[in-house]
Amino acid sequence: MSTKLEKILHLIKTMGIADEIINPIGDQVEDINLLRNLTRELIESESRCRENIIYRLAMALYHSDRFWDEHIIRVIDDPVEIYYKLSSNPDFKEGEYSIIWKIISEIRDRKFKTQFIKTLICFLLATYLYYSQL
Repeated sequence: MSTKLEKILHLIKTMGIADEIINPIGDQVEDINLLRNLTRELIESESRCRENIIYRLAMALYHSDRFWDEHIIRVIDDPVEIYYKLSSNPDFKEGEYSIIWKIISEIRDRKFKTQFIKTLICFLLATYLYYSQL
């Protein structure tokens, strides 16, 4: 496992958003496999740079609720729950990811904070997808 993959895996585990993408269950298995195959095909096509692939995957995750009744990765549907998990996690608030917590906690507008967390989740999961397929 690459160092970058290990770091992103540690971060998404610390945030409590890893299970759904790493160990999907039920109908999630097909959705996650679709995402993995899409990522692999994008990487193999070599028509896009790493940043472009990650951006496109993140936006596909962010807007997936437009095509289905819910997001393809359901943790995206409730960023407030993620916020509460993070707020009670001392490893996140005081550890190596404390800068992320600092940014989140300084956002005063509730709607913007929710959108920020949702966007962060999508980019972290897209980055995990990318590095897991290398």
